[in-house]
Amino acid sequence: MNRRHFFKTGAAASLLAGYPRIATIANAKEESRVTTSMGLVIYTRKRLREATRDRASGYDLYHPATFLEHCHTLGVGGIQAELSRLDESAAEKLRQQAQDYSMYIEGITRPPKDAGDIGRFRKDISIARRAGALAVRTTIIPGRRYEQFQTLDQFKAAEKRGESMLKLAAPVVEQLQVPLAVENHKDQRVDERVGLMKRIDSKFIGVCLDTGNNLALVDDPLAAVEAFAPWAHSVHLKDQGVKPYEEGFLLADVPLGEGCLPLESIVSHVRRVKPDVRFSLEMITRDPLKVPCLTPEYWATMPHVPGADVAKVLSMVRERSSEIFSPVDALSLADRAELENRHIEISKHYAAETLKLTR
Repeated sequence: MNRRHFFKTGAAASLLAGYPRIATIANAKEESRVTTSMGLVIYTRKRLREATRDRASGYDLYHPATFLEHCHTLGVGGIQAELSRLDESAAEKLRQQAQDYSMYIEGITRPPKDAGDIGRFRKDISIARRAGALAVRTTIIPGRRYEQFQTLDQFKAAEKRGESMLKLAAPVVEQLQVPLAVENHKDQRVDERVGLMKRIDSKFIGVCLDTGNNLALVDDPLAAVEAFAPWAHSVHLKDQGVKPYEEGFLLADVPLGEGCLPLESIVSHVRRVKPDVRFSLEMITRDPLKVPCLTPEYWATMPHVPGADVAKVLSMVRERSSEIFSPVDALSLADRAELENRHIEISKHYAAETLKLTR
C-alpha cells in the first residue's frame, strides 16, 4: 500500500483528523527532506518491525546494524537500541558506521538481578562501550506502578530490589565508564526517583529522562523534567495526548507538537542543564493507555500524594484534551506501520523546525 492510497482510505482519514500537523504534511505534494539531531528509540519502530520481520530469513529491523541504517535513511541523529546481540567485532563495526554517518549510539540493557547476573551485565556494558554508546538505558521496576502492584508494601519491595540492582551495577559502569541511564518508567514519582539518585550517588548512574511518563503518576511534567535534568544521561523525547474518561484519563503517545506537553520549555531546560545530552524520540503507535486515577485501586501504592498535584493534572487534562484518539490496534499491520511512519515524519519536522534539534 502506497502513502497516497493510505491517506485516501476512510480509516486513515479518521486517524488523522485529530492531528492538524499530520494532515498538513499528508496533503503536501512532496515531503521535504528534513534531518534532525534527534534520534530514535528502537521501540518507536515497533509497528514497522511487526510488518517486516521475517523469521525465516532472519531479517529483523531491531538488529542494531539494520536499525542504524534505517535511521540514517530517515535522516535522524542516532539510535537507542539493544546491543547485546553483537559480538566485539560487530560492535566495533557499528561504532565505525555511526561515526561515518555522524550519528550517535545509545544502548539498552537490564540491570543485574543478583550477584550471579553481574557477568551478563558486564558483557552488555562492554559491548556497548565497544560500540561507542554514549549511555545505556535501563529500568528497575517492571510494569506500570498502578497496574503491577496491589499494595504499598509490594511496591516498596520492588523499589528495594531495584536499588539493590543499581548498587550491583555501579562498580561495573564506573570501571568501564559507560553511563547507565535509569528511565522514569511510570514507576517512581519525582521525589522517590530523586531520592534514589541521591542515595546511589554515582557519576555513572543517572536518569533516562522520559518527558511524559510521570504524567501517569499525576506529576507535573515540566516539574519532573526540572527535577530529573541534573541526573540526565539520556532523554526519551515524547509528547502526550490526554482525554478524560470515566475512571481518570487516557494517555497516548502522539507526534511531537500534537499533545499537551510544553516541549519547547522542556528541551530548553534540559539543554541548559545538560548541554551534551542526546534527545531520542520514543513514541509507540498504539491505543491510548488508561490512567484510572479516580479509582481506589490506583491509589493503593500512592497514599500520600498531595491533592493539589491531582487537581493540577486533571485540570490540564480537561483544558488540553485531545479531540480524538486513534483505534490503532484494530488496524492491519500495513496500516499501523504507515501511521507510525506519519507520526515519525511529523515529529522530525517539529524537532528540527520548532525545537531546533538540528544536525
